[in-house]
Amino acid sequence: MTEFSEKGYVVIRNILDTKEYFNYAKENEDKGIIDPQCPGSPSFYKFEKISILQERLKLLIEKISEFSLFVTYNYFRIYKKGTVLKPHTDRPACEISMSLNLGGDDWEIGCFSYDNIPEIVLLKPGDGLVYHGCDLVHWRPGKFKGNELIQIFLHYVRQDGPNAWCKDDILR
Repeated sequence: MTEFSEKGYVVIRNILDTKEYFNYAKENEDKGIIDPQCPGSPSFYKFEKISILQERLKLLIEKISEFSLFVTYNYFRIYKKGTVLKPHTDRPACEISMSLNLGGDDWEIGCFSYDNIPEIVLLKPGDGLVYHGCDLVHWRPGKFKGNELIQIFLHYVRQDGPNAWCKDDILR
């Protein structure tokens, strides 16, 4: 049994060099929308450069999850000082997800395991948390004390799973 299948999530270190994506996010900061889940922190849906990265990382996520996957959607968020991200689960299009740190100030992420055991992890730039987004409660502890943190979220569904209808979803 793999760590992912046992716990429902796994941390992967040093997935990629983030400088190019960090700069891309900063260059597009003024094009973001404000997501009601994180007021004050701009979010960006389905940018082409992130879609290319999502396709590129799909094989890694399939290997980790041991599922054949469809891409659903992606976005990145620039967390700003004072942001709160409460415990939540995600919508059906986020069955298998990766939260990937691009850089900025540290802010831990929490995730409950299938055994309902919470774990708080610190992702450094280039690190990712792969998790069952619909099943596992995840959050950021407390208010963000740093100035900014840029995160990419890549979402997938199992090709043979109940959420396969979400293939190529952007927002529903």
